[in-house]
Amino acid sequence: MISKKSLKKFTELYSKQFGVELTEEEAASKSAQLINLYLAIYGHALLENSNESKSEEITK
Repeated sequence: MISKKSLKKFTELYSKQFGVELTEEEAASKSAQLINLYLAIYGHALLENSNESKSEEITK
């Protein structure tokens, strides 16, 4: 489940990008679809390797 803060940010970004205001239900549905797409492509949690990625970038 996405947090209220993240859902609000998603709604703002969606509106800015597409010029469409989403209802809370629409935003929740679209954000869940986006998260599922991410998981289908990358196959892991969103923040699982974020610290490792940052460490790798710094050492390069």
